Amino acid sequence: MQWPSFLVGFAIAQLVWGPISDHIGRRIPLAIGALLFFIGSVGCALAPSMEAVIGFRVVQAVGACVGPMLSRAMVRDLYTSNQAAAMLSTLVLIMAAAPIVGPLLGAFLMGVGGWRMVFCLMAAIAVLLFFSVHFLPETLPHEKRSAESLGAAFKSYGRLVRMKSFMMNTLSVTFFYVAVYAFITESPVIYIRHFGIDPQYYGLFFGVNIIGVAAVSYFNRMFVTRFSLLQLLKAATGIAALFSLWLLADGLTGMLGLWGIAIPMFLVCSTNGIITACSNAGFSCVGCGVYRA
Repeated sequence: MQWPSFLVGFAIAQLVWGPISDHIGRRIPLAIGALLFFIGSVGCALAPSMEAVIGFRVVQAVGACVGPMLSRAMVRDLYTSNQAAAMLSTLVLIMAAAPIVGPLLGAFLMGVGGWRMVFCLMAAIAVLLFFSVHFLPETLPHEKRSAESLGAAFKSYGRLVRMKSFMMNTLSVTFFYVAVYAFITESPVIYIRHFGIDPQYYGLFFGVNIIGVAAVSYFNRMFVTRFSLLQLLKAATGIAALFSLWLLADGLTGMLGLWGIAIPMFLVCSTNGIITACSNAGFSCVGCGVYRA
């Protein structure tokens, strides 16, 4: 239950933090988010029961969502369209490492000091993030901040849902991450239990995907100077869909065994370097009068 509670808190809190950051700037929400993440992490580390862990995970999620969300918004504050996509490709490379390196580091820490050690590390990271905000320049000057009420911001979500360009970008990245996180969740079962991979080599099969993300992110910085965001997004989602069908076929037949799963999954994950960068950059092209974060 702790994972669903974290994900729900992570998703819903963004709907609130976005308009707030459009009103008061990016730095203050980042500092508050780091503080909430620290409180949630310490609470989880000291929690006497699973119910307490679930509660503090929600607090942690409310703070944790601020960084990933506003880092993209800050890029869109400074750059537009294809320039933003080029910068977001670098950001995607960094963020792509988290779901790959995180489980490996977490497994190591649990082996050393138990599950509470994982939350202790998170608390330490939160402290570093809190103080690092002091050195971060504000990317949303006063003259560009929203003057409308928060109530108007929530009403704007209805307009966004009705905007074809917004929903295209949103659904592209949403369905992509549904597939990727399904793989991340079940990869230990697939590789270790089903194919009998030694646990010490599992990390290699799991972590090699970041190489593909890094390579595609690097080339995407050049692609955005030659092609439109829509062209790149269509190509990347088409490639991801094609190799997802390969995964489905091999999952049903087992014809190519281990490599019939590992190779197409590597290629699907690699498209993250284009899909996430271009879809997030596409949000900067959404019509005027709608909130930026």
